[in-house]
Amino acid sequence: MITKRDKLMLEDLNWDMLSKREQGYLLGIFLGDGNVFVNEKKGIYRIRFCLTKGEATIQKIIPLLQKLFRFHRIRVYNDRKNETLIEVHSKSLVQKLHEILNNKALKTVEHDSETLCGLIEGLIDSDGYVKGRTAEIKSSNKQLVSQICSLLEKIGIKYKLTPTTSQLSNKIVWRFYFHLPYFISPLKASSGRLS
Repeated sequence: MITKRDKLMLEDLNWDMLSKREQGYLLGIFLGDGNVFVNEKKGIYRIRFCLTKGEATIQKIIPLLQKLFRFHRIRVYNDRKNETLIEVHSKSLVQKLHEILNNKALKTVEHDSETLCGLIEGLIDSDGYVKGRTAEIKSSNKQLVSQICSLLEKIGIKYKLTPTTSQLSNKIVWRFYFHLPYFISPLKASSGRLS
């Protein structure tokens, strides 16, 4: 039985309020710096973004999340590790993410070019670096690495893919290097920061 609270949580999300590029950007940031926590018994459906304190991405994500919801459920706070956490409690957003994503990768790479450009921008801003006009995205998720290859090829970006071993986790991390085309504008293009 759906309770009144569940109904409000389900109806609250307005995904189409975001442009295709904004949807892609939010997905890219989530793939790099987001996580979901669900406890159905307690009715907890939490999406959390964990970002470096003071990062410009924070000022971009908050308005995007505010556009998604009629009611404000966005909590922003700093933790002890110099990180800013942005939390949203929304069953409907968790369901939307599960519709589009599968275990921190996309279910399909069949999206329009605006969504794909936003996704690449989000991946750069979450797990990337920009120096001059050269961009880098890194990932240790094999499925996502394969998808990033497809995404870059689909929008006509030539790239170099290099495996390295992480000194912290001893896992293979794949690094994509490519020339930043004029139609991709991550926030890091102006700051050149790596997160």
